[in-house]
Amino acid sequence: MTYEECRTLGHSWSFASRPRKEGNIATFDLRCARCEATRADAVSLTHGGLAARKYVYRSDYQYKKGDEVPSRDQFRLRLIAKLTKKGD
Repeated sequence: MTYEECRTLGHSWSFASRPRKEGNIATFDLRCARCEATRADAVSLTHGGLAARKYVYRSDYQYKKGDEVPSRDQFRLRLIAKLTKKGD
């Protein structure tokens, strides 16, 4: 599986479940439709600000420590090459 679309365009988030309320916090669980990453946003019910955010990615999504990470521009070029490849 490749992740050029998410790395180029950003994730395609949708709700994975209904928000949960615990005290003054509502937690939204989100899932990316393309790469299956998950995100949990904890929102203050007092002022609406983001209290915490957590991401969980597939083991093959993230680069290993010390690997060179391509720039957003490089990801765009990879995606263009993939989408315009002849014969597909």
